[in-house]
Amino acid sequence: MDNYDFLPAILSFIFVIGLLLVSLWFLRTRNLKGLGLPNDSIKIIEVLRVDQRNKLVVVNYSNRRLLLGVSANQVSLLDSQLLTDVPESPINGETPAGGFKEHFHKLLKTHNKNR
Repeated sequence: MDNYDFLPAILSFIFVIGLLLVSLWFLRTRNLKGLGLPNDSIKIIEVLRVDQRNKLVVVNYSNRRLLLGVSANQVSLLDSQLLTDVPESPINGETPAGGFKEHFHKLLKTHNKNR
């Protein structure tokens, strides 16, 4: 009979842990922008993973473009430019190198034209 006294406690514990996991998942899926910052004051432009622990991040902040080195223990400012110094369009009329999706669609279009 003593074993049945632990059943409600164990079920309550499992319920609380499940509720905690659901709450953490909900918070993670929401992009919590604007917590204490005006809209668009910080904008992440690009992220490049160097390895599993380190990455390079390009950020626009306060009319500046920052290149940050991010590791597990620290964030280092690698370069800083005024946004007015950053070119808006590619140099010499070259098109930017797009991602896989853009290249794939371009390849499909050329393949369909050749048929």
